[in-house]
Amino acid sequence: MRHRDLSFDRCRSKRSNRFFLSDKSPKIFACFAVSLGKGSETNTPKFNIQLAELEVHLTNTGEETFSSSWLLSEMDRLQAPLTQIREISTLYTILAANPDQIQAWKEVTTSPFVKQVIAMAGHSSPLYQSTIVYQALTKSVEDSSHPCFVPFYKQGLHLTDANTEEKEQLPQIQKELQVIQDRLQQLPSYEHASKAVRLQCVSDMYNCLGLTRLQAQMIGYASVREMSQKQHLHMNTDRLKWRAICDDVSIFLQPFLPRHTRLNLEGAGAFLDDSNRPGNVAASTPEEHLAVLKAKYEFKQCMRLHGVLQGIVDFCDAILGIHVGDESNDDQYMGTIYWDPFADAYWRTDEAEELVMTRLFSRNLQQTVAPVAVMALKIRPTWDDAPALVGWDDTRDLLFHFGNAMQMILVQASQRRNLTLPKSPSDTSEFLGHFMEMWLQNDGFVYRLVQLSQDENYLGEETLTLLRNQLKREKALEIVNTIFLSELQQVVLDDFDPRGDETFVALQGRLAQQYLPKGNLPDPTDLSPLLTIFKEYGTEQSLAIYSPLWSEVLSATVYEAFQTTDLRDKDKVDRLGKGTRNLFLRSDGQLTLQAITDLCALKPNDIVGGPLQRVYGFVAETSGDEQERNEEDKE
Repeated sequence: MRHRDLSFDRCRSKRSNRFFLSDKSPKIFACFAVSLGKGSETNTPKFNIQLAELEVHLTNTGEETFSSSWLLSEMDRLQAPLTQIREISTLYTILAANPDQIQAWKEVTTSPFVKQVIAMAGHSSPLYQSTIVYQALTKSVEDSSHPCFVPFYKQGLHLTDANTEEKEQLPQIQKELQVIQDRLQQLPSYEHASKAVRLQCVSDMYNCLGLTRLQAQMIGYASVREMSQKQHLHMNTDRLKWRAICDDVSIFLQPFLPRHTRLNLEGAGAFLDDSNRPGNVAASTPEEHLAVLKAKYEFKQCMRLHGVLQGIVDFCDAILGIHVGDESNDDQYMGTIYWDPFADAYWRTDEAEELVMTRLFSRNLQQTVAPVAVMALKIRPTWDDAPALVGWDDTRDLLFHFGNAMQMILVQASQRRNLTLPKSPSDTSEFLGHFMEMWLQNDGFVYRLVQLSQDENYLGEETLTLLRNQLKREKALEIVNTIFLSELQQVVLDDFDPRGDETFVALQGRLAQQYLPKGNLPDPTDLSPLLTIFKEYGTEQSLAIYSPLWSEVLSATVYEAFQTTDLRDKDKVDRLGKGTRNLFLRSDGQLTLQAITDLCALKPNDIVGGPLQRVYGFVAETSGDEQERNEEDKE
């Protein structure tokens, strides 16, 4: 395996390349290590790991006996420096480790004392098998002969007083919730389950709801929503304002929703059909669907992987104030983004593990304490030495995931040892991802990618219009699906009365009628969306389903500020670009609504759904026939 510096003339297979992204002002650097190995078309296993925003706390103590309540009160202190983007391997899980301390970690975790502590809690997590916490663990045991390894239960449990008898019941509640959650997670499909299994599922959901509310009350929160928001640092958004935004967005999305589509009710995407099927959201007629397929083919012939990479680098340089630097200079190192565009199976083998670790951690001591982001796409590689073609969906994915990875690196830039990291608000965790993706709506940005990719084919305006119209339909269905699930989650956890007249079925049906396309309502007897809610919330104890739309609304607000600014005015562009970057370089690591409104010269009440409508062009052009159909629908 050979290595060379990255050049942007073409991306070749069987290469591992790296370059640095540096900021000219604060002198911070990020390493972007790119795996360009050619993947196997026949053997493409999928790899999944837990979301990396997991928290543990490692403490020092000389005592050998601890109460369960005291252990619970000491969690949620450390945020792992690894982010999951898409199907990634176990190899990637260890990239944030400190290699020279691996042996120390193994010795500590195999000690009888640590095993006793874990056994006492009766709960072991795969998190502890990850080398993400090597450095934190070895740091914590330097001055102690009795290390304590705090068991990981679930997120969102901070106790201010662990001495009351009431709070001694919390570990038991956690165990009962865990049993219920395990049973719900094992149910693959509500729709295809037997009647007995469905009854058990409904019973488990009622019990889970009651225990969760009891848990919030015992910890001292007025509602489950308040507990989740405080523990996971959601932006303090007024619920009435949020509901008004959802209603506003759902109204202007209605003309772009499919009228008659068979919908898949399984999984988190409760109402998203298989994207490969004609007649899904791509187009309403076979002719339109064929036109979209041709447009995607033409786009792919114009885009090359090296051109998209160069475009991203140029964007960071010109807009965000981050430029490509040299690995050999002495400026401060910020972090590593490891990217496998082809999801090459080679990089998940034992043979490649040592190579990757050496490349990431041998050059600079700062690398062992800086955050690592990893991402893998499913771009189909071409033959050796041939430029890799990049399709419309791949380009969207690359921009979105690169933005997410860059946001994580920026947030953690001031936390060199990754200890007691401030948690980023989970409802803004996709801010930069959506912001980067929105630049596909900018003609200049897209044509610059084409220019950097090749000079033989021309991307027509009609092709770009078809692709953006296709994106509107996809976005519309994704967003209303998100709104429905978020409202269902918040209503069932806080407002739903288990002893009232409204049942789970009636509640789901009422919200479906309010937010979903009228031709795509779920079967009243299918509680798959509600089951998804309890599965998602039980895993992370977070109102995470509602997060993407809030990130997208904020991203659209900032993106629109760029579009209403003369890009030839370097001072204004510099203020907006570096201001966007500096949103995540705050010393407290928190993105606030006030910071965004100050950047865009707005007031908090100005954060509405309008920018999202304008960015994607959700403006319906109704003809006479369409107006008649709309009037008939209203009747």
